[in-house]
Amino acid sequence: EILALASSTLRSLGISDFVIRVNSREIISAFYESLGLSQAEGIAAIRAVDKIDKIGKEGVTEELKKTGISQNKSEDIVSFAQTAVDSMNNREELANIAESFPAIKNSLGKLISIIESAYALAPDTKYVIDFSIARGLDYYTGLIFETNLSALPGFGSILSGGRYDGLVGMFANKPVPAVGASIGLDRLYAALEELKLVKEEKATAKALIVNFDDKLIIDYLKIASELRNAGINTILYFDRADMKKQLAYASDKGIRFALIYGSNEAKEGTIVVKNLEKGTQETVILNKISEILGA
Repeated sequence: EILALASSTLRSLGISDFVIRVNSREIISAFYESLGLSQAEGIAAIRAVDKIDKIGKEGVTEELKKTGISQNKSEDIVSFAQTAVDSMNNREELANIAESFPAIKNSLGKLISIIESAYALAPDTKYVIDFSIARGLDYYTGLIFETNLSALPGFGSILSGGRYDGLVGMFANKPVPAVGASIGLDRLYAALEELKLVKEEKATAKALIVNFDDKLIIDYLKIASELRNAGINTILYFDRADMKKQLAYASDKGIRFALIYGSNEAKEGTIVVKNLEKGTQETVILNKISEILGA
């Protein structure tokens, strides 16, 4: 469900061309144990492999050798990390991977099962099993994943996560299984801008209350409160000023409606709604204003 949620989150933002790259700490641990690595060497290897997109396989190999891991084992780790396969379209290749790395066979089967479930929830998503995904933090215990935009491969992962069964228990003093994901907001926003998917708006307000009578300030505040409570973003012009100036301000900010309420409207229980986009206006009953603007 977390993998499917990651997919639906990106699609809701208008992003459709992305790849969720999936791995498992259980797979990594099983492979490293088959090489005879100690726990400390395994942690060092995970942190080195996590940089493979930045420093390349040669850089990873050098980092591994600096930790005391032999040349042969370093090459095996890098070769393993370069293994990737489309999990839903290459079952034969997945079987070959299981045969090539028998130590990971059970863990790989578990990961494939997770991806199949995620695929049932989000069938339009591309899931790739990628053994270079390491997630350098020590608290991950199972599934790990990163999400990349196909059109912007150099941006790195914009949404990532995994399973971390031991983390919450450190603070709760009891075992708490946990799995989750997080979005890199700065990176995601930069990507959305690059893909021209950000809709720029000058203001979030839908309506502006024209302020031209100090005696009606309490009424203005009550109208603003009613509209805000109805979920309609509303602002009261910050100072009493010429109506033309206030309407020009609203138009410049992209505010759709200007609400005009003077002494005559106060007596009649009405308010003038001016549609600044269409250049039209109508007088409506005051207590119906939130219903009208909310439609």
